[in-house]
Amino acid sequence: MRIRTVFRTSPAFMCLPIAVGVTVLYYTQEAADQIHYFPYPWAPLLVQRPIEYMAAPTYAMVAALAAWSAARVREAGTWQLAAHRPTWQVIAQALAPVVTVGWLMFIASVAWAFIERPTWPTPASLAPLLLTCVLTVAWAVIGFTAGHHAKPLIAAPVLACGVFVLVAYPHAMQPFSLRHLSGEYFAHLGVGESATFESIAAQMMPTLGVACAVALVWARWKPVVRVLAAAALVVAPTLAGYSIVKDWNYNPSLTTHVALACHGTEPEVCLPEAGAHDLPEVHAQVAQAFRVLTTYGLTDSLPSRVEDQMAYGRFTQRNTEQTVYMQLGIAHHKGVLARSIVTGAVRFGCDADPHRARTIHFWLEKKLGDITPYERITAEDPYYTRAQYDQAVTTAERVSTLSADEQKQWFAKTRTAACEGRPA
Repeated sequence: MRIRTVFRTSPAFMCLPIAVGVTVLYYTQEAADQIHYFPYPWAPLLVQRPIEYMAAPTYAMVAALAAWSAARVREAGTWQLAAHRPTWQVIAQALAPVVTVGWLMFIASVAWAFIERPTWPTPASLAPLLLTCVLTVAWAVIGFTAGHHAKPLIAAPVLACGVFVLVAYPHAMQPFSLRHLSGEYFAHLGVGESATFESIAAQMMPTLGVACAVALVWARWKPVVRVLAAAALVVAPTLAGYSIVKDWNYNPSLTTHVALACHGTEPEVCLPEAGAHDLPEVHAQVAQAFRVLTTYGLTDSLPSRVEDQMAYGRFTQRNTEQTVYMQLGIAHHKGVLARSIVTGAVRFGCDADPHRARTIHFWLEKKLGDITPYERITAEDPYYTRAQYDQAVTTAERVSTLSADEQKQWFAKTRTAACEGRPA
């Protein structure tokens, strides 16, 4: 049979519009916001974020379509008409369109992400895509075998629902090892992070082992041998995967590696290489913020280097006397970099009175230029009134006209007052 005919007559071809709809829905509703959160494109993120949402529905669709394809092959009498052909050829021909649709769902979502955030994929970034492509084949084999032995009206919907639940739910369950073995690489990679070989292998092992065990149904071995081999193929990979992830929490094993670009002195400012074009502006804001902090006594020393915490992924780096780590790129693109530095430098040592704390923040913002508009504050705190805002702004503007020593004294007095009668 010609390849074109195989694809045109496959249930996968008839379900192609559904596959397109699922891809568009999951990308626009789930992945799009995630890939635009970070200001700079990062290839591993652009591959993994769309895939993590697509895994469960794609595997479920592939398994159900494979089951339906098996029933069509059986009912068409293919096994009798092509008795001379090797079994694997018949299965491969029936599953080729199904697997292709599954692969296209993943590849299309990843390609969409790279179109929106232009950059080049790297070999390390493609590991999650390789994982899903391999497991797509595994679920197709499982679905085809189930569809060969059960009625399609039962096998297809049961597989669709069962596979979706089996893959999608473990990342919200405990123990944490379940999420690292389900075949859904739900890692939420950030800039600077990449998947490790062991994390991909652990995700692949259990499902791949089950698929190989199920495939033994087609082998012409003695039943006892098939049962023993199938048991070994299920148990061994699962235990091997568990031995890798048993001590992990909700975070998988990750590598952090991103080149930095640096600019300026006093302090030197470093961003991920993709954000090098922002360095002059970011350096100017960082330098301005630290001048305010040193002028009014909020810090005694100026770090020699400020690095973007984003370059180190989700694991916060500890500041040293020489190097400080801050969220520079994200804050810069939100227009709050200098404000976030000066307001974040205030340490009350208690659950401070919110009105006095906000007044101090407004005073520091005034030293940088403009105070945060009322509308932006109420978007985060709807209970903050206009009267409170006006009073705090008036105080901040009045204090800003005083001498530097008087402003230092006001800051120390107000910070102390903010903790009076408040829990530590």
